[in-house]
Amino acid sequence: PLVRFLGIPAKNSGFNPIVSNLLVGLLQLEQLDEASYLLSQLDLSKLGPKFETRAIELAQALTASGSIEEATSIIQQLNLKRITFANTDLVFELADLLRYQERYAEARDIYEKLKQNPKIEHNPSEQWAYYCNLKEGNYVDDQTFPETVETIEPGAPNYPLQQLVLGVYYLKRAQNEKAMRAISQGVAFATPVEDWTPELMYHSAQAYDRLEMSAISKSVYEETVRFFPTSPWATAAQNELDQ
Repeated sequence: PLVRFLGIPAKNSGFNPIVSNLLVGLLQLEQLDEASYLLSQLDLSKLGPKFETRAIELAQALTASGSIEEATSIIQQLNLKRITFANTDLVFELADLLRYQERYAEARDIYEKLKQNPKIEHNPSEQWAYYCNLKEGNYVDDQTFPETVETIEPGAPNYPLQQLVLGVYYLKRAQNEKAMRAISQGVAFATPVEDWTPELMYHSAQAYDRLEMSAISKSVYEETVRFFPTSPWATAAQNELDQ
C-alpha cells in the first residue's frame, strides 16, 4: 500500500526509505518474485539512485537464477544513458554476467545504451558491443571491420579490449596468424585486473593451437587456469586441457 504514496517528495514523507528497505529485505531473503512485483509498481525514473541500485541488484539476481527476460525488463526501466555514475559499475557487472552466459543480444543492448552515457570515463561499451555482435555472427563477412574498430592507440585505455575484439574477428574468419598478432598485442598491454585479460589468454592459446604450436598452446591454457582460477575462461581452458 505504501507504493501509492511514493509520488510525494521524499522531504515531505518517510515512505521512500521504507519501500527501499523493503526491497533490500526481499533481495536478502531471495524473494525475487515479490521484489520484481514491487519494483514493477514503481516509477524508477522519479525515485533516485538508491532505487536504481536496488533495481540493478535485482536484475543481477534474476540473471544469476536464469530469469533473463525478467532481468532485462527491469533494466529497460532505467535510463542507462543518464544513470547515476555510482551505479554504472553495477550495470557493467550485469552486462558482463549476461555475456558470460552467452546472452549476447541482451548484453549488447545494455552496452549500446551505456556507450551513450557521458559520465563514464574510458568507456569500454563500444568495444563490448562490437564483441557481442561478433559472437552473434555479425561483421564476420565485413572486410572493413578492422578499420572501423581500430581507433585506440597502443597503451591507451581499452586497447587490449580492442585487440580482443579483433582477435575474435580473425579467429571467426580462420585468419589465425592475424588473430595471433592482434591478441598478442592486446596481451602485451593488458593487466591482470582487467576483465578481458583471461579471455585474451584463452584465445591466445586457441590461436597457438590452430597454428599447430601445441606445446605453447598447452602452456598458455595452464597459465590461464593458474592465474585466473575464478574466471569462466579458466574453466574453458581446463576443458581444453582435459581433452
